Amino acid sequence: MTSASSSARPILLIGGVPAPVGGVTQHVAQLASEAVRRGYCCEVIDVLGPRPIQPLPGVTVHLVPGGAARVTGLLRLLLARPQAIRHYHISEGDRFIPISPLLLLTKRGGADICTIHSGAISSRYESMNGIKKAVLAWSLRQMTRIVSLTPHITDFLQNRIGIPAGRIVPASSFVGSAAQPDPAALDPGLRSIRESADSIFVTSGYMQALYRYEDFIASVEHARSNGRDVHGVIVAYGTSDPEYWSRIVQAVSERPFLHIAGPQRHESFLALLAAADLYIRPTSSDSCGVAVHEAIAVGTPAVATDVCLRAAGTILVPYGNRDALFEAVSAALAAGRPDPAVNPDSDPAAPVFRMYLQLGAAPSLPTSNSPQPRQ
Repeated sequence: MTSASSSARPILLIGGVPAPVGGVTQHVAQLASEAVRRGYCCEVIDVLGPRPIQPLPGVTVHLVPGGAARVTGLLRLLLARPQAIRHYHISEGDRFIPISPLLLLTKRGGADICTIHSGAISSRYESMNGIKKAVLAWSLRQMTRIVSLTPHITDFLQNRIGIPAGRIVPASSFVGSAAQPDPAALDPGLRSIRESADSIFVTSGYMQALYRYEDFIASVEHARSNGRDVHGVIVAYGTSDPEYWSRIVQAVSERPFLHIAGPQRHESFLALLAAADLYIRPTSSDSCGVAVHEAIAVGTPAVATDVCLRAAGTILVPYGNRDALFEAVSAALAAGRPDPAVNPDSDPAAPVFRMYLQLGAAPSLPTSNSPQPRQ
């Protein structure tokens, strides 16, 4: 048991929780659960709109209404927590722009933090009109701290937005997963694929071009050309680029050994990773890829592009080099499965919790030496 004065600031995570399963929502869920495990007072404001969500043990999740009530609902929650450390999580900034003035105008002695999860924010920023660009830049400059998950994001913050280095906190998007894969949680359709194929490769992400599903498809075809009965599973969710995604759907429909799975509950996704022979992440940009960490954590080899800091044990390939990707896939299959590592990093969340302490948060609730199970 640890304690702190009643003046310790609570932590308020603003973003979204699963579902959908995705890197950002999974990160928020894991960070909230880890904060509670360490004894912090932590709540989540989910701004992704009304939908079924997975409960987080010990964490209060506030679902903000959709439509016109979204602003008033968020305003009410923020005004009720004026001293909180408010930690917003964004990908490319589009959801952040409309509500960022609320975050900043309702601050009454608290602290504002922003974690940028997508390296694509730089190209998205350049494509914005002048007003959106100005609002995003102004909002980021008002932040007490900004958590950067890649050197590319740090470069963008310093050289395009003008954020001083002392206000940027380099960190990993992987917090750590205490969940153990349960084979029974695997979706029946995916279990059927696993049972019918000698090997399965898995990738996952939004239905967008930066995930380079064409490179994943090429990797499956290359392995099959070498005599392996390989099936490929794409776990797709979230927002889409319709033109790009229609091409991928067409390519999958023409290849009976490829399959598209919709959003999975976290336990089902972990079971799929554990059942896979290989996880492939051929992205053109990334925050680190939570799924890469989790694949390694359950003992599945992972091949990923070298566009960001990856999990220890990841087989790295240069982005855009298919020959190197094919060689890495072959090498991973030849090496076999590594030993599972529940947490491949000693404490990947340490920089974030040091930042919380510096800004006035402190553990004040009962703590546990072992991570709580996550839904």
